Amino acid sequence: HGLALPDAAYAAGWPRSERAQYTGDFITAFESTLPDAVFIDQCGQPVRLHDFADRYLVLQMSALDCPACVLMAEGEGAFIDSLRSDGVEVETITLMAPTLRDVLGLTEPADLLEWAEVFDLHSPILQDRGYALWQFGGLTGEYGSYPTWILVDPELQVFSSGIGFGSWDALETRIR
Repeated sequence: HGLALPDAAYAAGWPRSERAQYTGDFITAFESTLPDAVFIDQCGQPVRLHDFADRYLVLQMSALDCPACVLMAEGEGAFIDSLRSDGVEVETITLMAPTLRDVLGLTEPADLLEWAEVFDLHSPILQDRGYALWQFGGLTGEYGSYPTWILVDPELQVFSSGIGFGSWDALETRIR
């Protein structure tokens, strides 16, 4: 969408990858490589999704006014800490819509930053421009349910997904 990655390091300190440009199709499927994309982060900077390879990824489709998304964010830090304390490299990436009534709208970087600060999150909160809606919906068969999440292994292979949120325990079990 016309976003160019910065030449220098990401302002938020996200990892950079030397992975080649993604040439696959843009259909998310189990046991297939997660389609790459570039998003705006909470610093207002373009960020490449595939730069987060080499660790487990939890990609979450969220909206600022989604009660279940808030519950998910409240426990996110403890989930990350639990896995990392056992040596499991994991990153959560939130793909954020501004509201449930405007899921294709652009969430302002200031709102992304506020979400990170309110929930004390140190992971990427990214401006979703429809990627999660289409990619996750194609995987789960249900479009527009918030939150929806997918799990991706360190080689960027999609291996699990879910709709809604009860607790982080089920996701942690699937990763372990």
